[in-house]
Amino acid sequence: MIHATRSSTPLLLVHLPGGQVSSETEPDGQGRGIEVEGAIWNSALGGPNGLLGGEMELRREILEHSGVDRITGDTKVVSRVGVWYNGKRFTGMSE
Repeated sequence: MIHATRSSTPLLLVHLPGGQVSSETEPDGQGRGIEVEGAIWNSALGGPNGLLGGEMELRREILEHSGVDRITGDTKVVSRVGVWYNGKRFTGMSE
């Protein structure tokens, strides 16, 4: 991961646990597709001088709170990784 983040080649690293497609539906009505546990891009892609010009960001979006773990006391949440542009969730390029 250190080599990827320091690389001058634009890279996006995505963690796909198991790579299993889910048929569940998210609260916004869209299917979940492939579960993405985490994502990170390097400065050559997302930085101010990178391919995306520093105008987009990856955010962990919390979708719902589902209680507290009885053993650890940790808060349990359902979340996803989203791409944001200008303070709004990026949904795709318009033609």
